[in-house]
Amino acid sequence: MSETKTWQELLVRLADQRPALLDIRSAEEFVRGHLPGAVNKPVPVGASDADLAAALPSHVLPPRHAVLMILAAESEVAECIAAWLRHRGRIEISVMTAAPDWAAAPDGVLVQGAENTVLWEAPPWLTGHVDLLPAPSHGPVVDLGCGSGRAAVWLAARGYEVCAVDRHPEALEWAVDLATDLGVSLETLCADLTVESDWPGGPWSVAVMLRFLHRPLVDALPDLVRPGGVVVLRTFRWVEGAWTLPRRQFCLEQGELNTLFDDRDWEILDLREDDDADGRPGAGIVARRRG
Repeated sequence: MSETKTWQELLVRLADQRPALLDIRSAEEFVRGHLPGAVNKPVPVGASDADLAAALPSHVLPPRHAVLMILAAESEVAECIAAWLRHRGRIEISVMTAAPDWAAAPDGVLVQGAENTVLWEAPPWLTGHVDLLPAPSHGPVVDLGCGSGRAAVWLAARGYEVCAVDRHPEALEWAVDLATDLGVSLETLCADLTVESDWPGGPWSVAVMLRFLHRPLVDALPDLVRPGGVVVLRTFRWVEGAWTLPRRQFCLEQGELNTLFDDRDWEILDLREDDDADGRPGAGIVARRRG
């Protein structure tokens, strides 16, 4: 954990490391002056673990490996929040704190008013291939195994009609929470995607499957995705090592995507086996439905 106190130190760190900015001061202090791009999540002094969990749920925060700077009025408060985040699994070196003299900020550094920004990030395998997706007018999108809904909400914010599917009601609540924050809407469906009768029928213009793998569902995608539609899939790849992975049956094997997406049904637009930003091995494919 690294603390920044002076404005000179703070501005150098912002330029060098470009962290996500979590401003935990009161809403009134934030509106009077804050750093551009900062997200305000007020945390009361002396907050309990339950208060912190309510104010800073994991689904609104950046990935655990991403650099996060906590901005506060008092350094002790920022350090307490950083320690709490570290205890919940965030990498220690990725959490920085800053409690400068806000009244002494250099001219032009702070902005006033509220900002409609977020700390969370959409999956890079999706955002990096947005140019390969059909237009929203092509039809609805399904996010299969949506988790906290980052991909689904990111697509909804770009005009897509999205159905987010997960078997965990809590995950769907998180997705709705993120959508509400951005002022967008999405449909949610609580379903067990390992059960064939629960599969959402479509036809879909885009099917997203990120860090979720059920091979029978992948085999059925030609029947769920309309001609010209696109599948965006990326998940863990099984490689022996020190990292933590799901059980092998829930990971892709080396070269397996080539066998799961038959040339008769799919035009492969991109296929890669590499590592995710958190260091874990992954594999991803973007494929267009022939027809």
